[in-house]
Amino acid sequence: MQVNFFWKGDNFNLIHRLSVLSHYLVGHDVVVWLSGDKPDSPFWINDYKDKIQIKNADEILNINSFIDSGGNFKTGSALWRYTYLYQYGGTYVDTDVIALNKFPDDDWIIVSGEKPEKGYASNSIIRVPKNEIFIKESIKNIRKNWGNVIVFSNAYKKYYGNPIKYTHANRLFHPFQYNEREMLFQKLSIPDAYSVHICHTFFDRKNIFINWKYINRFPGTMLYKIANHIGDQLC
Repeated sequence: MQVNFFWKGDNFNLIHRLSVLSHYLVGHDVVVWLSGDKPDSPFWINDYKDKIQIKNADEILNINSFIDSGGNFKTGSALWRYTYLYQYGGTYVDTDVIALNKFPDDDWIIVSGEKPEKGYASNSIIRVPKNEIFIKESIKNIRKNWGNVIVFSNAYKKYYGNPIKYTHANRLFHPFQYNEREMLFQKLSIPDAYSVHICHTFFDRKNIFINWKYINRFPGTMLYKIANHIGDQLC
């Protein structure tokens, strides 16, 4: 299975590196679609350029023009992923999703949101065929500063009904809610799931610089176990 990431900017931290390398470790064919220059970061995957493909994201959609016209980066990156998936289909994964096991090779992967009872899907992991009509609807309805999960979920429900038919229950990623991220720092076992959604914005908003020194301050925790499992084999 090929998994596709989108990246733009210099702030490529250890979580992003672990995410990309974890997918390589479990046996995915990994493509990082890079918009603009490669990151000026010690964590960038230069040392894996012979194992992980780097492709030009701007050939799919140059989000600079979207941002220059008043759009924000978060919505622009969502527009990129929808454009890619509509044109090519396949699997898109966010750069803070740590793979624990190889993903199921289904035609469809739709993952529940943090509060599935609210009727929203997460788009941190998506697998769909190309030319999928609800992805086209997502592209049509996205706005410069609004969209993402809500647009994606509403488009799905328009064509396929409500409730959303989530695949593989909650095993596709361990179902943390944003306000439960502190569980990463508890002494828990690695979950029986395909992946864990670390949600790097948790660290960004607390101005935490993620590196090995920081993670190793929390021995025995889930984050420590995941990071060191990957690090022992690849980093």
